Amino acid sequence: MVRTYRRNSTRGSYSRQSIRDAVRAIKGGMSLYKATALFNIPRTTFRRRLVSDCPGSLGRFKPVFYQEYEAIQHRFTKRLPEFNLFTYDDRCARLGIDRLELRRLRADLILCYKLLHGLVSLSSEDFFTIVRNHATSGHTFKLFLSESRVNCRQHFFVVRIVTVWNSLPDEVVSVDSLSLFIKRLRAVDLSDFLMDKL
Repeated sequence: MVRTYRRNSTRGSYSRQSIRDAVRAIKGGMSLYKATALFNIPRTTFRRRLVSDCPGSLGRFKPVFYQEYEAIQHRFTKRLPEFNLFTYDDRCARLGIDRLELRRLRADLILCYKLLHGLVSLSSEDFFTIVRNHATSGHTFKLFLSESRVNCRQHFFVVRIVTVWNSLPDEVVSVDSLSLFIKRLRAVDLSDFLMDKL
């Protein structure tokens, strides 16, 4: 058998560096088709790489939070010594941890607070519309819920957080410091907004 095999095609000859360069080129304004042709990367491979590197994207028309992530923490806490006799909520309470879904919801609310109070370099007008009619019940930072006609848009951050944000009490939303907001947010019961209710 001859051991001097020569590769005839250039398929699969791209490197991680060429993928990084292609990502930079796309962020710089180059189209996906031009970048994949220039850096010799198949479009499907490039898209798959982008999706796998993005933690929030779990496929088409699926919610951002997925039950398999919660199942990982569920299995892990069950394998701890003497914890397999308790329910999942009891194990989380005894360990002093929150459910992953609740942590994600709190992180979304913290990001919403940062956007509305100008603590990040993004403009809140690009994401939300504040209801200026103070005759409505609620707090002064009440957000307008835009209509989402497309099913996948319902799971975007801008749409999914508005109902939760508007339900928060005024003494939580109108505080001046982020640390005080986080402290008061932990006291708010958010179990009504969890997919798998406690």
